[in-house]
Amino acid sequence: MEVVAIRHLSLQQYHTCCTSVPLFRHEAISTSATVTLAAVRRWPMGEQFGSSHGLVGARDVEIINCGWGSLAMPPDVFDMTDSSTRFNATEVSERAFRLYFQTSAGPSIWLSQANHNFHRLQVIDNYADYAVIDRIDFCVRILPSASTPPTGYLFLCPPSAFRADSSSFRWPDSPAYWSFDPLGVERLTAEEAKHVGFPSMHLTAVVWGRWWDASVYTGLRQFHAAKGFDPDGQDVARHLGYPLYELSGEMAVSFARVEDQYSEEEDPSDQEESSDVDSLLDQEDSSGAHHGPPPEATTLESTEPSELLEPSMSRAFKVISNIKLVLILFLALGYVQLLLIGD
Repeated sequence: MEVVAIRHLSLQQYHTCCTSVPLFRHEAISTSATVTLAAVRRWPMGEQFGSSHGLVGARDVEIINCGWGSLAMPPDVFDMTDSSTRFNATEVSERAFRLYFQTSAGPSIWLSQANHNFHRLQVIDNYADYAVIDRIDFCVRILPSASTPPTGYLFLCPPSAFRADSSSFRWPDSPAYWSFDPLGVERLTAEEAKHVGFPSMHLTAVVWGRWWDASVYTGLRQFHAAKGFDPDGQDVARHLGYPLYELSGEMAVSFARVEDQYSEEEDPSDQEESSDVDSLLDQEDSSGAHHGPPPEATTLESTEPSELLEPSMSRAFKVISNIKLVLILFLALGYVQLLLIGD
């Protein structure tokens, strides 16, 4: 089965098979957090996401968004010249408006060079602790009001206002506001809006990450090697024209410190294991920037009691990993059959 998949599938097709069976993590985060998409973060199950830029990241990754949306859009929607969106205040009661940003090929970019980055970071186990940050959702919810709001307008700011840089996103200072002015020039403060009878708003942001276990990364290593590529290099990513992952700023500084520390020692072999990357990750965790519940964070994913039983879960996890690998191979064979039928 593996020989057939390797012989007939292209790199992109195999990566597509792998991205068809990912597992997701998602978490509501603080409204003050900044999230970098396409970054890879050490995000073990049950831990808070935090607001770091992750361990490695890729530049120039294409990011898409579909503008503001709602399950039931009000009938009167007006797109302003500055790309903000206007609604009649009387038509938005108890509605939720969502805006999301997502990488167009983030998982495939990561999978093309994941083993290279794991090798560089000296990660040899617990692969499921690492997630590709693939999407962030922003939501403005109009809360119930005891009275009918006055005649006026709700304005939602342009999607571009959420960009902190080319691949990072956070809440802007004023993502939504009320106004009696149809052009939105004269904004009401939250206190003023409440005083005249406009409903209150609630802001939430949810970050999404994709992760894979060791079986998927083992399959990638074997497939890339069979195609003639170094699985510990970035040649596959270069061949496909993907952006290359680089160490994040904090990790690059940590590695530089380790290199300086080694260069100052006469016998580097006597260094303690505290200079390993696992120690660097522990130092990053202990900095307080990435752990502990943020002021407004609420974890969305639940943890069953059985997940806390490490020995029994270890065996079950291996079974699940094998099943997922078989699913990938079946998907690969499906591609092969389609190719043969086409010929």
